Parts: sequence; structure tokens; C-alpha cells
Amino acid sequence: MMMRDSGGEVHGLLRQRWNQLLDAGETNPDELLSDLAEEPHSFIFGHVALACLDLRRYDKEIQDIACTDVEGRVRAMAVRLQGVSDRLGQLSRLSQFYLWPLQLLLDSEGLDPAAVKNSAENSARSAAEYAAWLCIKCVQSPVWIKGGGDAGSWGFNVKNTQAIVTSLVEFWRYALASEEREARFEEVFSRLETPPSLRP
Repeated sequence: MMMRDSGGEVHGLLRQRWNQLLDAGETNPDELLSDLAEEPHSFIFGHVALACLDLRRYDKEIQDIACTDVEGRVRAMAVRLQGVSDRLGQLSRLSQFYLWPLQLLLDSEGLDPAAVKNSAENSARSAAEYAAWLCIKCVQSPVWIKGGGDAGSWGFNVKNTQAIVTSLVEFWRYALASEEREARFEEVFSRLETPPSLRP
């Protein structure tokens, strides 16, 4: 059965949801750190960043349906997420992978990386460098299951595997989006200790 968009109801719902997302924490960024969150904040912030990156890729016609001033509002959200992420405390490797898409969003805005001080192993000078460093850590991680029926999973955990693979795919999608960006990430990888091939 075909769904009808009577009176723009679907567009209105879409606009409402995007506005609620992009307005979150606008008045009080501390609201983004609410204790009522049902998932780790790193997981939530990473998914908000994924949504913002996707919104940017949409055609202008689709963006106009979703909300007004996409560029300005996405940047404002990136700045808010950057600020609150630095208050998350010491992050596990898994939380760093959850937050990975945020580094890409920050890089797209020319902003400094988030939560770098929460990683004792990393001293990234830019969001791009932190994102590339996470790529290396992800690819080399011994937690990936290499054999048996669960081969390819992250520690036999489907939910974590899905989240990490989503972040990894987003990284390559972002890094290879243009020749200029690919060249920039090639240079970033060249400065790191064990650079992987940029082409997955």
C-alpha cells in the first residue's frame, strides 16, 4: 500500500525530527550529558555526528525539506559536541571507536579533535590525525575474531561489531570523498607509526 504525504505530513515529521536533533543542547549544552541517556554518551554523540555527515551529503532539495541553514546548524552542533565530549572522562577503546565519526565531523569544520585528552596513547594534532590513528587501532585490534562461525565480529558482540564497522565505513567514505581529502589523509597516515594503505 502506497503511503500518501497528505498535506506534507511526512515532510513535516522529517523537519520536526531534524530540528529537534540539531537544536539539542542549544540553550544548555549540559543537557547533552543527561544521566537519562540509555546508551553511552560516546555512542550517542557518534551517531549524531553520523547523522550530521549524512545530512551534508544530501542534495540541497532534501536538505531544504529537513531544515533551514544546514551548514550553520551542523557547525553549531559540532561545536557543542566537541565541548561536551571533552568532559566524558577516560575513554575505553570501544568508546573511542563510538566517538570516531565525531572526529570526522570536526575535521570537516576545521575544528580541533574531541576527547583527545581522554586517551593516554594519543597526542593527535588534528581531528584528521586522531581519526587516522583510530583507523590504525581499529584495523590492528586483536579483539576482532579471525576464525570460526563468529569470524569478523568484534569480540563476539553483534551490537559492538555493527557500531565499529559503521564508524570504519564512515571513515573510508569520508577520507576518500575527494582527491584533495584522500591526499590529505595519505599525508596524515605517513606521519603515523604504522600507516595502512589508504585504499581499503
